[in-house]
Amino acid sequence: MLGWLKRLFGGGERPETFVVVTLNVGLMPFDRGEHFEDPLEAALLEAQLGSIGGGGSGMSEEGGVEYSEVEVGLYDLEKGVPFLVHWLNTHNTPKGSHISYENAQGLQTIPVGKAEGVGLYLNSTDLPAETHNLCDLNELVDSINKTLGSRGRILSSWAGETENALFIYGPSARDIRAALPALTAASPLCERCRIVDLRTTMP
Repeated sequence: MLGWLKRLFGGGERPETFVVVTLNVGLMPFDRGEHFEDPLEAALLEAQLGSIGGGGSGMSEEGGVEYSEVEVGLYDLEKGVPFLVHWLNTHNTPKGSHISYENAQGLQTIPVGKAEGVGLYLNSTDLPAETHNLCDLNELVDSINKTLGSRGRILSSWAGETENALFIYGPSARDIRAALPALTAASPLCERCRIVDLRTTMP
């Protein structure tokens, strides 16, 4: 992948080293852009250290999104890598993520991410039909984000055959878990839901 990135972005006025940010969370393109690509590019451009080259997703055998990637072109590797690591470690990046790039010593990999995740799995098959007709999932999402504040934020979602999931990340999975019962009790959509801690290592 790194060689392909060099061919794609090579030839510009400023020499670039291409870094792949592998995020230990499955993000849809919109979520990846909102939470990582767009704000990270703004930070890189302001610091005059680089820009975003694109992104993608790693798929599981079942067809779900298992992890995400963001491709970064850095103008100055010595300054850019510490900047990138610091930004990721302070912007709700899940534990188990990493960055990788090539230099004279070969392929380098640096772990990043301090956020812990909790999955809220909503039952989508056994609830009364009127619950789905009268309740708005977007209102539940807004309520969770507003109530958690700095304790956590929904980064992505998933729709399965029997469950729909909201993946919430923040500094402490324990703190997120502690806040969820009051939220789930207030929403009929959360009847028969289940709450699980999300993985902290790559699949």
